Amino acid sequence: MVAHTLDQPAIVREQMPPLHRQVRWWILALLFSVTVINFVDRLTLGYVAPVLKETFNLSNTDYGFIVSCFMFGMMMGELPMGWLMDRKGPKFGFSFAVIWWSIANALHAVGGAKWHFSLFRFWMGTGECGNYSGGVKTIGQWFPARERAFATGVMNGASLVGNMITPPLIVFIMLKLNWQAAFLIPSLLGIAWVVVWRKFYHSPETHPHITPAELRYIKEGETEERLTQPTNRQLLRLRQTWAVML
Repeated sequence: MVAHTLDQPAIVREQMPPLHRQVRWWILALLFSVTVINFVDRLTLGYVAPVLKETFNLSNTDYGFIVSCFMFGMMMGELPMGWLMDRKGPKFGFSFAVIWWSIANALHAVGGAKWHFSLFRFWMGTGECGNYSGGVKTIGQWFPARERAFATGVMNGASLVGNMITPPLIVFIMLKLNWQAAFLIPSLLGIAWVVVWRKFYHSPETHPHITPAELRYIKEGETEERLTQPTNRQLLRLRQTWAVML
């Protein structure tokens, strides 16, 4: 349905493959799934917190500091992760980011003190921020300008799915196994995602399953964007630019 509702100007005369054979939507499905995993990992601590507070005698102040370490890690990791995605590309960059934060999340299972969890949350934050820089980079490569807002909306919508499924999932794991497993199992899902990503992801130009029609559709969108791309000076003259910056 998406393939028919989105404008496909010059490519219509070429027979586009059916929706399930258009590779960019499978790439988007991978972005959706990793964003769900990202938020499950991020939110797990909140549902395990009562057990951790009791087990390790953590105060509300301790817990607040631990949570703040995660946000500080995200802030510190934004620029390095963005640089990594630009320099190495989404295949390596995303793989590194997901493995990085999955290891940090798994290490929560062996934590035993405030400083352990603070360190692991900071570490995890420096990796989780790569989900969005990697997603934006991937969408920029795989989707023409006319589809990028839709693709970004789908990826961002995965955060709501993560918020929705985390409470029952983590509580179920804790009841059936233990609190350590609540950190380990989602971390393993992240590693499994990386295996699929490494196998399936290629740039549009080198992907073995993309058709010439879909590749040309993506590239024609890039040409349109280059023709209308404003200069930095033009951007700085816009009030909207300064509103975002400030």
